[in-house]
Amino acid sequence: MSKTETVSVIIPVYNCEKYLRRCIDSVRAQTYSDLDIILIDDGSTDSSAEICDEYEKQDKRIRVIHQENGGLSVARNTGLDVADSDYYVFLDSDDEMMPVMVETLWHVMHKTGADISQCGTIWISNDEAERIQRTGEFNPSDLGNIKVYEGRDRFTILGYYSETWLDWVVQWNKLYRKKIFDNLRYPSGKIHEDEFVIHKELSVADKVAVTDKKLHLYYQHEESITHNKGLRAEYNICEAMFERLTFYNENDYYDYALLAFGQLCYHCRKCLKTSAKLRGAECHEKTRDIFLQGIRYYMNDMKRNSKGRFLISPIRYIGHGTTLRRSINVIVNMVRIRFDLRRLEKGGLL
Repeated sequence: MSKTETVSVIIPVYNCEKYLRRCIDSVRAQTYSDLDIILIDDGSTDSSAEICDEYEKQDKRIRVIHQENGGLSVARNTGLDVADSDYYVFLDSDDEMMPVMVETLWHVMHKTGADISQCGTIWISNDEAERIQRTGEFNPSDLGNIKVYEGRDRFTILGYYSETWLDWVVQWNKLYRKKIFDNLRYPSGKIHEDEFVIHKELSVADKVAVTDKKLHLYYQHEESITHNKGLRAEYNICEAMFERLTFYNENDYYDYALLAFGQLCYHCRKCLKTSAKLRGAECHEKTRDIFLQGIRYYMNDMKRNSKGRFLISPIRYIGHGTTLRRSINVIVNMVRIRFDLRRLEKGGLL
């Protein structure tokens, strides 16, 4: 590599002593060596803070920030506030990078002129899978098959679920130019914080480049956030979908409104079912309100602002990036949610 630029790797740390060394070692082993490694100890009560301090003494590229517990979003925001470089990578403290991940993303970004470059993820459930996946050699000059999204196309993948959908939403398999976060931070106190910001990131990026190489290792275990979804997490994702719906309208992305509204319907129904099972009356009421608010926004504000071009009915979206099947699914989910609400009201839960 003839010329490099410093990349800040931001790692929030909270009670992950079991996995932290593996995570930090994977960053230190990167073939791209010009790194600013920021460990944010978010009020850990185990030995994670001591492990961070130990590594800071071993590697001059590492710096540690200790703060009171504020959650993942607050820790990431702290990292953004102190980062010195023009490029950012995020990594969860229980995950790992392949040795060529940063270098590959850097080359993909500069080859395509993208503002965000992204790689694929390997899902790992146990140590045996880790050993299998890490066999073989990784060539830094092999950038894989690259696809570039620009213009309005960069929002398409957020509209529906597919095999690679999660790769688009999450933050930890990407390299970002600094400009993406000049006026953007993560929402404090939210679960599924990625869902609140990804559409905003894509709106700032002129181009997004995606390689099919799988270079991020995502570990699934009982302590991870993914395995500890509760009622609050279900409701937070409903909030994120409503914010995305309003964002599309306010920024003239009307042709993606149906896709966002379809996701809102889907997640509201999931939240209603979960809260009914857990007897969460307060969450039922909040979910009902955000769903009805979404309907009003969808049928009134967006229809008015789009001057009747779209949203006369969901089927009018055919030809604007939405299939008939997805349009019908939106209608079906709307009907199902209204039925769920009536049933819950009759049962006295609402």
